[in-house]
Amino acid sequence: MTEDGRDIVSKPYDRSSPRAATLARAGENGRLITRVHRPSQHKNGVQFPISIQDPDSHFTPRPSQIWIEVTPVVGTETRRQTYYFYDANFEPKSPVPMVSWNASNWPKIASAADVRVWAKYEPTPSVQSIPVEQVKQNSPRYSEGIAVNGVEGVKLTINIMPNRDDSTGLVVQIAESHSDRSKGVGSIRVGLETDEAIIPSRVTHQFEPDNRLAVHTFEFEASNSEAFLASARSRVSIQTRTAVHEGAWQLQGGQPVRVEVSSVPDSLPPANLSTFVSPH
Repeated sequence: MTEDGRDIVSKPYDRSSPRAATLARAGENGRLITRVHRPSQHKNGVQFPISIQDPDSHFTPRPSQIWIEVTPVVGTETRRQTYYFYDANFEPKSPVPMVSWNASNWPKIASAADVRVWAKYEPTPSVQSIPVEQVKQNSPRYSEGIAVNGVEGVKLTINIMPNRDDSTGLVVQIAESHSDRSKGVGSIRVGLETDEAIIPSRVTHQFEPDNRLAVHTFEFEASNSEAFLASARSRVSIQTRTAVHEGAWQLQGGQPVRVEVSSVPDSLPPANLSTFVSPH
């Protein structure tokens, strides 16, 4: 509320000394503000909290899709290694849409990070959508690997198996391998779609650009495993990076947000120990 009480204004979400930048979209007069809040380093990596806010509205809806790229910086040079975060897993009870991602195996000599953000309120068409029931019925084929429709040089293997840490739980592991004809690791988005009430307990995305490999692991607790396998909406979806970025809100001017990464671990452990852990 303004001081004269005549209007409702949006108070900037400035928790943890963020670096802010403007997100713009072609053909739009409005703007969004993205804030990269102070990263916290710990033994499992570096946690990057990132929020989005409409400065001209008292309420900011959650984007349906988000794509974040975090690149370590050593001195004044960026590293080849980039972390990709693209699951729309927003923090509960946050006053604005906020995600908090863990970048594991962070290079010890990297004292800063370049962060790029894309946000989208419209769904992106998938180049391929594979029902989980189809994977169950043809498990040898998907274990051996299939080509991705319309994406050159990419092969996927899909395996559904019991959770080794919880025999009553379930793990869906999807590996993408890239040949020389591919645009490389980070050129596609691999995700799972299912009923809104069915939430994985942990999701991990591991990217190995030197090996031209990425592995995506979705873990379900026993309470959700049977429902996930039984739902007709459960499927593996593949989208291209280009398609996700098309029409998205993105950094104005194209320059990344650079933030310092402290070399001193926080005294308290983070809530998320992997790419993300379900808050329930």
